[in-house]
This record gives sequence, C-alpha cells and structure tokens, in this order.
Amino acid sequence: MGLLARLRAALRRSQLTSAEHGQPVFQPGELEVDFAQQSAWLRGAPVNLTPTEFRIISFLARNAGRVVTRADLLTKVWGPEYKDEAHLLRVNIARLRAKVEPDARSPKYITTRPGIGYTLNKIEAAVV
Repeated sequence: MGLLARLRAALRRSQLTSAEHGQPVFQPGELEVDFAQQSAWLRGAPVNLTPTEFRIISFLARNAGRVVTRADLLTKVWGPEYKDEAHLLRVNIARLRAKVEPDARSPKYITTRPGIGYTLNKIEAAVV
C-alpha cells in the first residue's frame, strides 16, 4: 500500500498545480491539505473531514508555522458572533486531531499554544 499511496499522492499533486488553480496543496509530513478539492489525505488515504473541520485545517494550513489565536479561528470558521466560544473550538480541534494525528494525545501536526491558540506545524516530508 505504501508505494501505491505515494503514487496516488504524486498523481494528485501533478494534476493540481498552484499555477493552474491558484490554490496549492499544503503538505506537512504525511498530511496533505488540498484547498481546491477541499479534502485532506493522511499517508495517501483520504481523511473524512466535516466541512467545519476542513475550514479549521484549511485556515491553519494557510497560516502554517504561525500561531493562530482562538478568536481568529472562531471568527474565520464560525463567524464573529462566536469569537468567545473557546469550548466549541476545543471540541472541534479534538475531533480533527483524532482524524489526522498519529497520536492525538501527543499532536504532531496541530499543536496548542496554551492561552493563545493553535499552530499547524510545518513538517518536512521524509526522503524516500
């Protein structure tokens, strides 16, 4: 499955270039976020995200490596009237981590900055 999954991922990337669509594929490590297709892939397999989960990971990916405040995430994903609903965000981040993290209790991709917000880490893909 490993080789086939890598081939499928390479094929998807070749069919979608930022020059063609203006919306690149963001790939930290084994996680892939495809903005144009509004989908995510982990180790070459599709991740079944809800529209809300995709909006969260998409916003984090567009700001990869930077801390995104809870208020910014809540405003961008749900709207300004939700900017103080930290519990709503925590629940959705936990669900998202359960789907994309190898170990949700020790996150590799989506890390929490206590009292501030969240970061989607830039992780270099392993050389094959």
